[in-house]
Amino acid sequence: MSCICKFFVLFFISQNSLTDLINKLQVAKPHFVRCIKPNTSKEAFKFVPDYVLAQLRYTGISETVKIRKFGYALRVTYHEFLVRRVQSWFRFM
Repeated sequence: MSCICKFFVLFFISQNSLTDLINKLQVAKPHFVRCIKPNTSKEAFKFVPDYVLAQLRYTGISETVKIRKFGYALRVTYHEFLVRRVQSWFRFM
């Protein structure tokens, strides 16, 4: 297989993978996505628990979980957020 063919195959695989990821994110409606690396060597199917735990601590995930357990989780759609803001803007005008 020529170099150009390999490039296009890789491009289409990456494009399809990215499209699938975007579709999944739109269905889930996440407010943010936090990427956690499973290992430093970038090896597939290798999970280093201490490395992952350190990342979770540095990013404040445990504090976020604690806060949400206390009932401070606020989930509104973008449309709901926009409607609320527009209504509050008109009150001040």
